[in-house]
Amino acid sequence: MVVAGWWSGREQRGLLSLPAPIRREIYLRTLSSVTALCTDQRAADAVASRCQDSARFLVEFPECDEACRTLARPFLPEPTR
Repeated sequence: MVVAGWWSGREQRGLLSLPAPIRREIYLRTLSSVTALCTDQRAADAVASRCQDSARFLVEFPECDEACRTLARPFLPEPTR
């Protein structure tokens, strides 16, 4: 979807404009939140939309490495054509 791509790009540009220490702190808090809330299946089911939103936000960070993307992947929507 074009709008989603535009919004995602806008959000990432906003993240990149933050000073690196602040961006890293937000990244670490978001990563911690996804780890705490979303890795327990019962909790993840109860807060599914929060896990999806947090995972989408998390992968926008340049700090999100392969381990981060692996953590987020189950909560991201499947790509469609």
